[in-house]
Amino acid sequence: MRVAGAAVAVALLLAQGPTLGPRPLDQLDRAVRRPPPSLPPAPAPTRPRGEQVWVPDRYVDRPEGTYHVPGHWERRIDEQQHYVPPLVVCNNLGGCVHVPAGVRPPPEVRQGP
Repeated sequence: MRVAGAAVAVALLLAQGPTLGPRPLDQLDRAVRRPPPSLPPAPAPTRPRGEQVWVPDRYVDRPEGTYHVPGHWERRIDEQQHYVPPLVVCNNLGGCVHVPAGVRPPPEVRQGP
């Protein structure tokens, strides 16, 4: 019974014809070494509805080190105040701090995160 099953399987494979061509390992090698397709550049952040202001990444010098403040959206309340979302900022020594949300001056005059 096994021999008959194997013969049927071989016959089915032969009926399908060659699936990989003359040199399957060469084809596989070329496929593996082919560089991945490149992605299009990431789109610039779009401005959400309302008075939202994009604040790009920036670095703030403090006595404890230089802190990296990641880019984020802030809601402009008026000319003197912005609502800043909660942020996690990390310094160059590897320490991170959670900065709570709140109302702060505009980013161009702000001394901290």
